[in-house]
Amino acid sequence: MSVLVLGVSHHSSPIALLDEVAVAGTETDAMLADLLADPRVAEAMVLATCNRLEVYASAPRFHPAVDAIRTALARHSGVDPERLRPHLFVHHGEAAAEHLFLTCSGLDSMVTGESQIRYQVRTALQAARERGSVGPALSELVESGLRVGKRVQSETRIDEAGRSLADEGFAALAERGVDVEGATVVVLGAGSMASVAAAAARRRQAEEIVVINRDPERGTRLAASVGGVAASWDALSSFLGKADVVVACTGAAGTLVGTDAVASAREGATSALGVLDLAMPHDVEPDVRRLPGVALVGMIDLANRLDTVATTSASLQQARAIVGEEVSDYVADQSAAAAVPTVVALRRHADEVVAAEVERLERRLGGSLDPGARDEVTSTIRRIVSKLLHTPTVRVKQAAAVDATTDYDAALRHLFALDPGQVSAVSRRDSRHGGGA
Repeated sequence: MSVLVLGVSHHSSPIALLDEVAVAGTETDAMLADLLADPRVAEAMVLATCNRLEVYASAPRFHPAVDAIRTALARHSGVDPERLRPHLFVHHGEAAAEHLFLTCSGLDSMVTGESQIRYQVRTALQAARERGSVGPALSELVESGLRVGKRVQSETRIDEAGRSLADEGFAALAERGVDVEGATVVVLGAGSMASVAAAAARRRQAEEIVVINRDPERGTRLAASVGGVAASWDALSSFLGKADVVVACTGAAGTLVGTDAVASAREGATSALGVLDLAMPHDVEPDVRRLPGVALVGMIDLANRLDTVATTSASLQQARAIVGEEVSDYVADQSAAAAVPTVVALRRHADEVVAAEVERLERRLGGSLDPGARDEVTSTIRRIVSKLLHTPTVRVKQAAAVDATTDYDAALRHLFALDPGQVSAVSRRDSRHGGGA
């Protein structure tokens, strides 16, 4: 099986195209269902955030899986495949693991060091498990990535290298004359990004925080966590007229806040309005920025702003060193695990040979072996065989762990003339029990 990741992110694509590519949760579910039904893909997980859409997969063959995933991304995002193709990236094997580990550590984020991505990866894994689209290979990879991300966050000060997108957005609004301190901040949405934005507004001493969400229960819960109030979606127009800052981060399909609606709500207003659109696809019509007294900061603005963030701090170097170490360990573990089915098959083959030889000996002696003697002979032969096999099987696993370029597993199968079907049977059994890779 090959493990790979294929997708598009703020590194590979203009933000405008990324905005088009962004998919809602319902499309993520549909994409997983399509991939699960495709024989070219064995396991799949979709990671969709405000600045990336990535599919992690385990597949029997690399190139057919790439074709399947590329087709699914184009179909469910609605972007023409030829427009999408130049901006797609793909990583395979060790490079796929490295990409995920960097992502979980906040080292591949638009804001370096942010920790929200780890929650988003865990949510993606849970969604894939509920859909039944992940098995042992992806589960082990993603759980390893989450652990690495947690280690990087706890052992370095990487979170100080960057702030959340909401913090950066608020800073950008302040530069445009709209300060969150003492302001009435309206947050549209109640998901992970909305939670980050509401918490950032509270840290910046917003006077009032209003959470508007289509799900009243979630909106009320988020508002309570930051000492704010919740309002119904029907109240959006009235709050557009009262707000000093509006943060939009629902990620719903289609524009939620139009230019005409803002113009109507702000008619006669004398104070400035700051709008921070953190959604992908965007929640706010871009032309809102043309209205007098309105400052709009969107993902394109943030991308341009964050291009200048330094990436050479000691914390970043330490974080990257941890990721490099963890990738090496992961690859070694996978290589060693790949040899396990062959080792198990070899020992089972040895047991069959011992049983056959004891039976042959008993026939030659005319069936005169009493049960005690038979057991003693069997045990003696097994000890001899076990000692003979011990060193080569241990060495194969050790060698596989440190040298991924040589197929020691295949060499062992060849030397002992093992039936490939026996090894395959062990591999399938391990997979059904959640083991192996």
